[in-house]
Amino acid sequence: MSLGRWVKDYLYIPLGGSREGEIKRTRNVIIAMLFTGLWHGLGINFLIWGLIHGILLALNHYWRKFNVKLPKILCWFMTFSSVIILWAVFRAENINEMKNMLRALIDIHNITLPLKFNQYSFLSGLGFNFVPFIIGASAFAVNSIYTFIFLIAALFAPNARQIMENFRPSKLWILAVLVFAVMSFYCFSNVSDFLYFQF
Repeated sequence: MSLGRWVKDYLYIPLGGSREGEIKRTRNVIIAMLFTGLWHGLGINFLIWGLIHGILLALNHYWRKFNVKLPKILCWFMTFSSVIILWAVFRAENINEMKNMLRALIDIHNITLPLKFNQYSFLSGLGFNFVPFIIGASAFAVNSIYTFIFLIAALFAPNARQIMENFRPSKLWILAVLVFAVMSFYCFSNVSDFLYFQF
C-alpha cells in the first residue's frame, strides 16, 4: 500500500473521485494533494507543495479535454521544471529559505560558462559569469559523462511500470533477492533514522 494508493482509495474516491463533474473532480484532486503534502509535515512548505501539485494535476485534466498535442520536448521541459521547482519548495525549512532557493534556481547570475564564451557580448549583457575551467576540467568532464549517461537512461530505459508489466519471476531473481536479503541482515546493526521519523 503506497501513500498515493491510500489517498486515492480512502480520500479521493470517497470524496466522489471524478464521478461528479469537472468542478468537483478538481476540488477532490486539490484536496487529495493537499493531504499528501500535509502528510509529510505541518510546515507551510508542504502545504504549498501539495496545493501546487493539485492545481497542476487539475490543469492537466482540463488540458486533455482540448486534445492538443504539444511537442514532446516542451512537455519534458515543463514537467522537469515543475518537479525541480516543487522539490525546492518541499525541501525548504521556511518561507525565506524557499524564496532563496527559488531565486537561486532562476537567477541567471548563478550560471557559469567557460571563459572562451565571454567573446559573445550578448551573454555578458545577460549577466552570465565566465571562469576558466582548466582546474576543474576533469571533474567537469566526468560530471558531463555521468549526466549524458543518466539522460540516455531516462529517455530510453524502461520505467518501473514497464518493467513490472513484463516481470516474470525466475530462479535468477530468487537468487538475487536472497543475496540482497542476506546483505540487508548484515546491515541491521547500523544506525539509520527512519525516513519519515520527523513526521
